[in-house]
Amino acid sequence: MTMENIYGLTFGVLVLILVTIVAVVVIWQGLATWRARMSVAREQGYLRLAEKAAEAEARTGRWQEVTGKDIADIRDRVVRIETLLKQVE
Repeated sequence: MTMENIYGLTFGVLVLILVTIVAVVVIWQGLATWRARMSVAREQGYLRLAEKAAEAEARTGRWQEVTGKDIADIRDRVVRIETLLKQVE
């Protein structure tokens, strides 16, 4: 083997190693970007779910207030009916 062949072979191996390193870095960064996008999408889903839960909780609170008032009204009516029945006896 001549020195030119050795230099050519060495240069070829170095270029192959460099191309391999660049390819690995590009693939690695592409996967990191993909994971970051998936993470953002998942967090946005959780945010929407939390907003819906907060809205449902507020609706439930309003319905509890209305139901409580209705029950108090019914209780007052029953007391008045009982009083009226006692007067009739």
